[in-house]
Amino acid sequence: MTGGQLPEYHLALWHGITPALVMNLVAFAGDAAYLERVAGRAAPASRMTRATTT
Repeated sequence: MTGGQLPEYHLALWHGITPALVMNLVAFAGDAAYLERVAGRAAPASRMTRATTT
């Protein structure tokens, strides 16, 4: 069915510390820092007022 012997291969969940893993960690940390900075500027819901008409 395959036309011959299959090549040997190895599947692994952990490939060690690779450049792709480091880039993902840097991006995650940068995003977390950005969100923390932006969230600090946002007004809490308790201070937000709703415009009312009379």
